[in-house]
Amino acid sequence: MSEAGAPRLATLFADVAGSTRLYERFGDVAAYAAIERCLQALKRVTEDFGGRTIKTIGDEVMAVFPTAEAVCDAAIEMQWRVLDLPPLEDERISIRIGLHYGAAVEKDGDVFGDSVNVASRLTEVANPGQIITSAYVVASLPERLTTGARRLWPVSVKGKAEPVDVFEVMWDGGEGATITLTAPFELPKVPQRMRLLYRGSQVAVDSDRPVVSIGRDTSNELVVDARNASRVHARLEWRRDKFVLIDLSTNGTYVLDDQQQEIRLRREEYILDGDGVISFGRSHHAGAGDCVEFYCEYAPSLLRAALHEAAVADTQRAEGP
Repeated sequence: MSEAGAPRLATLFADVAGSTRLYERFGDVAAYAAIERCLQALKRVTEDFGGRTIKTIGDEVMAVFPTAEAVCDAAIEMQWRVLDLPPLEDERISIRIGLHYGAAVEKDGDVFGDSVNVASRLTEVANPGQIITSAYVVASLPERLTTGARRLWPVSVKGKAEPVDVFEVMWDGGEGATITLTAPFELPKVPQRMRLLYRGSQVAVDSDRPVVSIGRDTSNELVVDARNASRVHARLEWRRDKFVLIDLSTNGTYVLDDQQQEIRLRREEYILDGDGVISFGRSHHAGAGDCVEFYCEYAPSLLRAALHEAAVADTQRAEGP
């Protein structure tokens, strides 16, 4: 089965942190016994939450689960189980966990695909005691697990054109809390269209019309009669999920955003977001005169749309032809 038509699985990697140092400090026999005890605990948790252990790789366990909810619950329980393990003399064992939910291909007892690649990469960036996951997983979780999330930083993943948004699941809630998350989780707003308004006329920039030129010349998509405007004064481009204003003028372009902050462009580019006003060759604070208003419209999150498409595909697959 090709990855494009593959079912989705939640993949988890749990790695014993600092295992090399454990062997050096405590010796092969003691360190091996402690690590093996930890790996066995992780396998039991996997089974308890409806998952399957695919393999162990040295000091690491790879497991798959049917849903994002199951893998997240298992990851939290794994951290608690490891915390309860007896220490190796004066040092406690700790684990790093990375998990993702996505396309996967099962072959000869192993699993390959998007969920595996991303989960493995997220494990690499996790610190001891951390559970690291992606925005896709967080968006797939029920409300009891998404009262918040700690957004970290995007990371690059081999085979993906765009970095993956990374989140940490804060599992140590104290006083019996199952999970504590630090800030309300909100899916990122995705700009879909920008409207430009001038003297009652309107031009929209979006995926269907990705470039609009602005200036005094009638060849422009948006013609302005501003005294200080150049014949071709500026260009607005839609680049994936961003709207970029490019100054091409003699006198410069001024942008006033919805926070009343102004920036001047001279042969420069600037990303427009939200609402604001563009003036030509003259600051708004000096009485700019004729201006173009811009309004950014946001689509439902592309992530949410992807989740919907995935759910539809899974339903169709379950129903069969």
